[in-house]
Amino acid sequence: MKNWKLSLVVLSCAVMPLAALAQTGLEADVRQLRDDLRVLQNQIYRGQIDGDPTANSGTVQQRLSQMEETVRQISGRMDELEHQFKQVDERFKVLNQDIDVRFKLLEGKKIDAKGLGTEAKGKKFDAPVAANPAKSLSGDSVSGEELAPLELPKKEAPKPAAKLSVDELYKKAMDAYNASDYAAAETSFNLILKDYPKEKLAGNAQYWLGEVSYNRKDYAKAAVAFGKAYKDYKDGNKGADSLYKLGMSMQQLDKKAEACAAYQSLPSEFPKAEKALLEKAAAAAKKLCK
Repeated sequence: MKNWKLSLVVLSCAVMPLAALAQTGLEADVRQLRDDLRVLQNQIYRGQIDGDPTANSGTVQQRLSQMEETVRQISGRMDELEHQFKQVDERFKVLNQDIDVRFKLLEGKKIDAKGLGTEAKGKKFDAPVAANPAKSLSGDSVSGEELAPLELPKKEAPKPAAKLSVDELYKKAMDAYNASDYAAAETSFNLILKDYPKEKLAGNAQYWLGEVSYNRKDYAKAAVAFGKAYKDYKDGNKGADSLYKLGMSMQQLDKKAEACAAYQSLPSEFPKAEKALLEKAAAAAKKLCK
């Protein structure tokens, strides 16, 4: 331990003279420059500089500028060295304090807030004993009743999305259908039939499901959808249209008899249907059912 302290003292003694010598050397250079400057000024005042006054003036000014620049450089270097010396001094202070604390710990001394050691009373290096230790530390078994149950925070269930009204669903479905997004339209129409089967728009939704399949050229599925719309929602505003489109789907499936039956029965089933729709059904029957 003494060797560590001795090494620290030797290192400190070796560094500090170097700093002092460097600083002293720079100060000597500055003093020499100042002396030269004073000599040069005296020569000017006494008229000891011979030759052309203009040339001498330029030479003197040049020498003065060089001396001033040298003085500034040396002064800056001195400031830099002074800052470095302060940093080295601070590091040695921290190192010295750290080594002193370590020595005191090894010697069994207490360390106060200032790092000063005092002799510890009693035995050295005794293991600390906690007051009222837990049974698991003192050797006694711990029963299950003494262990508090671990409760994880409950996750809140995600709130269900707000249910759309039948009008909102129908608008959403029609917007998707008009944009040729048949998958989204089909989903919304099916939601209307699921959540609002008794609403007036349910018959419309069933009809438009047939139109979705018809546009996809899935005529068999379209025929089923139009047939259901005609059967279940006959009294709705899409009943006549459903029967006519059922005939068109059967015609696409080459089921001539079924198609003719749909076209020919439309006037008797829906005598108050729109004139244009009755005319289309009559024209299709005339052309197909000869």
